[in-house]
Amino acid sequence: MGEWSVSMKILNCWSVSRGSGRELNMILGDEHFTQIQAVVRDELIDNYLSRLIIDEWFICDSCSDCIIHVCFIDVFGKIVNVRELIFVPSVEHSQGRYFELYFGLRDTECIHLECRLTGDLAVEFYDLWKHCSRNTVICIIKFVKLELSQEHRWRCTNVTGSTRIMLNPDHSITDEMLCWIPENDQVPIITRKENAME
Repeated sequence: MGEWSVSMKILNCWSVSRGSGRELNMILGDEHFTQIQAVVRDELIDNYLSRLIIDEWFICDSCSDCIIHVCFIDVFGKIVNVRELIFVPSVEHSQGRYFELYFGLRDTECIHLECRLTGDLAVEFYDLWKHCSRNTVICIIKFVKLELSQEHRWRCTNVTGSTRIMLNPDHSITDEMLCWIPENDQVPIITRKENAME
């Protein structure tokens, strides 16, 4: 453990306060496009912060004080079932409430994934979606985490400071999905559970 090192590119970087301590969070990717989350805590942050630049490669040496674990994924699909943007009361939030928005993404196999956005990102997504000129809107969400809902279904949710959204981006994925999905398609949504039963 004291001798290995790996070449990584920093895809995203943000800081989080944890009680009296701090965390520097990063999304790292290697040459095979594998992504992991890395966390640097407290006094080690100052040692690394000046050397960490987004979209640049660096050599990551082993360090017992750095915790690395798989956490975030990228998802994309056609936006379906957008609900209204709502305020949710919360005693833990500084303003006593926060924005929350639910919608779905459907892929080319008609598999439906529930998405939950909170805070400013929920407002940003809702405004962008409301002003889209197309009936079919393709969404790419980067750096989201998967969680189990109360109904025991997987859904993705944003992470403050990390998650990014793009609607109908100029990307080959968008072109492929728009070719597959008609502008006013009425294909029924099939969840992974229902699909397995068939």
